[in-house]
Amino acid sequence: MKKLNIAIDGLTASGKSTIGKILAEKFGYQFIDTGVFYRYLGYNFHQKTPITKLINTLNDLKNNNKLLQELNTIIELNNQDYLYSGEQASELSKNEKLCKAINMTIFIHVIISTLKRKAEYTTEIPHKKVATINEIEYLLNLNTWQLSQEFEKKAFLIAFPQNDERLKFLEMMLEWRKACVTVAQETKKKMTKNKSNPLFFTLKTWLKNVLKKSKNIARINIQNIEEFIEKNESSSVEEDKEE
Repeated sequence: MKKLNIAIDGLTASGKSTIGKILAEKFGYQFIDTGVFYRYLGYNFHQKTPITKLINTLNDLKNNNKLLQELNTIIELNNQDYLYSGEQASELSKNEKLCKAINMTIFIHVIISTLKRKAEYTTEIPHKKVATINEIEYLLNLNTWQLSQEFEKKAFLIAFPQNDERLKFLEMMLEWRKACVTVAQETKKKMTKNKSNPLFFTLKTWLKNVLKKSKNIARINIQNIEEFIEKNESSSVEEDKEE
């Protein structure tokens, strides 16, 4: 039977955590107390701390695998400090941006935990390698463009198993990416610099938010391809030595 996500809401000290722990133990669910996140931030930071700093703190703890360790410090507080953390948490919980960040952190944690359990209990099939826990956590911590780069590198190995073919293709790709930067630069030169032009200010925003980002992406791609070429050239040298 497919399990449902159960959310328990209620007033402070109404027994939400107690009921949640009982249900989790009875039905084999994972219990997550979202209030601990707010309590941790409220206890460790001043009320006027920018929300972006609080979110960055959560992300840093998550990326360094210290999130649960830090949250446990709240559970171990004495009654007076725990009450203070609750008062601070009630204010923080009203911020929509912070709520979304905490919910996303919990969501990622649940996914990792679920995948860990599946990886531990999955029988490895001879023709299909099951990802290790470290591999799963590594992929989940990548953003969109980093994941795309990871796929591209592996795709190169599949599409071009021979190293010399791979190098030849990468060199062509490098020339193409450099040409993209050149085109972006030439496009910028052609744009009007006359403030009386009705499109000047719209164009200025476009140059900053669109063209500049496109050019930067092309430059990042150039750097990645150059690094990949260097690694493949090193592999070719090592293969020649072995022969």
